[in-house]
Amino acid sequence: MPIASLSPGWLAGSGADDPFNVATVASAAGISLSSVHRFVEARQVMRTAQAAIAQSRSAYGIGWVSMLTAMISIFEGDFAAVHNDILAALARSRATLGDNAGITRTIALVGAKCAVEMGQDEEARSLLAQGLHWAHTHGIVDTAAAGFDAALKLWSGRPDDPVALAPLREIAAGYPPRLALMLSCLIVQRLVHLGRLGEVLTEAAQIGLGITLSAERRLPAIEGIDNPRVRELYAAAEIELLIAAGQLR
Repeated sequence: MPIASLSPGWLAGSGADDPFNVATVASAAGISLSSVHRFVEARQVMRTAQAAIAQSRSAYGIGWVSMLTAMISIFEGDFAAVHNDILAALARSRATLGDNAGITRTIALVGAKCAVEMGQDEEARSLLAQGLHWAHTHGIVDTAAAGFDAALKLWSGRPDDPVALAPLREIAAGYPPRLALMLSCLIVQRLVHLGRLGEVLTEAAQIGLGITLSAERRLPAIEGIDNPRVRELYAAAEIELLIAAGQLR
């Protein structure tokens, strides 16, 4: 049963007596609700997380709750609304836990997504340099995906580019399989933008995409995945692939 379904009962029960535990469960519910576009409910449960974590006085917990609250607006595409909030959370985490703390680096990764979407590429590169360093050991699928998205939007495809695909694939391999699928979709989109159609076709084929389609064709790479964000990203990659191949219908 999804955490979003279980959490209301737990939060209302006798087990919800420790502020850190309450914040942890509420935050898990918040990110789960956000991933299926239930943003109003996600904000409601994140308010519970914020109130609880303030009682715990945990710098680590405060960093997590601040970041996951901001992720709701990121899912909605309202990057400007939370850009300053992410930078403030990053500054607090650096001051209390240090630059090398896992949560500091994860917040930096999410901050890179906001920065690149707002056209602040140099800021995004700086944040990525910090955030990607520990992404293989700290974070969740959604924070890693945000970092991957920022990294691919900055990737030039040149051999000397600071962003390289192999390390990103290595990071993805340590997470649930849907992250590797999301990464491939992002790579397909970026290769299309770079005009590298041959490489696009190779990458796309690995996730079940191609330019010869039939009405009955299935999408094997996403069968069994009911996460709307993953399915939307897969569909977007497919659309860009078809447009690049001239199949405008």
